[in-house]
Amino acid sequence: MKASLPAPGWAITVLLTAASLAAATPLAAATLSDAAATTPLAADLLVCAGPGVSGIFDRQQDPWGFAEIRTVPRLWNFGLWAAVELGPHDWWAGGGVVGELRFFERWRFSPGFGLGGYADDGHGLNLGTALEMRTQIELSRACGDSADGWRIALSLAHFSNAQIAGGANPGAEVLKIALQIPLER
Repeated sequence: MKASLPAPGWAITVLLTAASLAAATPLAAATLSDAAATTPLAADLLVCAGPGVSGIFDRQQDPWGFAEIRTVPRLWNFGLWAAVELGPHDWWAGGGVVGELRFFERWRFSPGFGLGGYADDGHGLNLGTALEMRTQIELSRACGDSADGWRIALSLAHFSNAQIAGGANPGAEVLKIALQIPLER
C-alpha cells in the first residue's frame, strides 16, 4: 500500500493555525502582565463587511462577499466573531475566536479560527463536507481621528474540513477587503 501525502489545503490550515497560536502566545502573556493597567476601549463590537475573491490559488476564481460581527478583544486579547460569507454558488456561516496584536498605534494583526456550516449548488468551491473550518489572518489599519476608530482590512482565509469526515478535503482560499466599524453598546 502506497502512503499518500496530505492535501495542500491541510498544510495551509496547519500553517495558519500555527501562525495564529504563535501570535496569540505573546499576546496572552503581555495582557496578563498589565491587565490591571488596560483601559476599556470605546467600542464593544466591531462590524466588518466587504468584497473578496474565492479560489485565489485555484483555476477558477469567483466573487465573494461577507459580513461579520466581532466582540472587541479583551481577555488575553481574544474576542469572538460570527460571520456569513457568500459566493455566487455557495455560502458559509459560522463563528469562532479572533486574536489581536496592535503595533505602530494604528495597525493590527488579527489571526482567527472558527467552525461553520457550508453549502453549495454543485458549481461552487465544493469543499467536501457541510462542516468546514475557517482559519484567517488579517492586517488592518485604523483610519480617521482615533486608533480605535473605523478600519480598512485585508485578510486571507482558508476554508477546510481537515478530512474530519474522512472524505475529500480540497480546501479553498479567499482574499478579502473589509471596512470595519466599531459600535458602542
